[in-house]
Amino acid sequence: MASADGIRYIVPQRSLYSRYNPKYFGRGRGITFYNFISDQYIGFHGMVVQGTLRDSLYLLDGVLNQASGLEPKQIMTDTARYSDLIFSLFGLLGYQFSPRIANSLGTKLWRIDPEADYKMLNDVSKNKINTDRISENWEDILRVAGSLKSGKVNSTELIKALQQNWNPTELGKAIIECGKIYKTKHLIPTAIFCTDVPVTP
Repeated sequence: MASADGIRYIVPQRSLYSRYNPKYFGRGRGITFYNFISDQYIGFHGMVVQGTLRDSLYLLDGVLNQASGLEPKQIMTDTARYSDLIFSLFGLLGYQFSPRIANSLGTKLWRIDPEADYKMLNDVSKNKINTDRISENWEDILRVAGSLKSGKVNSTELIKALQQNWNPTELGKAIIECGKIYKTKHLIPTAIFCTDVPVTP
């Protein structure tokens, strides 16, 4: 396991990574230093990124491009402005993305079979995943995963390309549908814990 968190610093002068972010830097500019720590109590990677709100853009880049011999499979973060796209890319590459989602009770759960009986989760899992969109783009989804795994493309730049001005491309939409599966798996334990319906074996 590993965890990642960012520390934000105000930067008084213009620099390559400094950006405006009123939430953290007021009227000034700042950067974020992202630190990755393993469950073996050692830091194994650190990176300076733009001081923006979209921290999750850089998480996968930090995991894929670290030079230590450690190979964590579960990455824990704070909310980090997670997205279904980030869930998908982590999952497709064999990682478990585990953000501590703020207000997770208001987050949607998704299902593939609209007729399936999920007992206590039926009322909170009414949203259907578009499996046709995934099937139609599956080969390209695998190419994206292969390119990331082999280091042929930079994950941060790829994520930006899949969401032009935060409007997903057709391939981006298909990857997002996959991400809904991984996010739902991540949220199910919380949903079960918070439901009033007793769990039956």
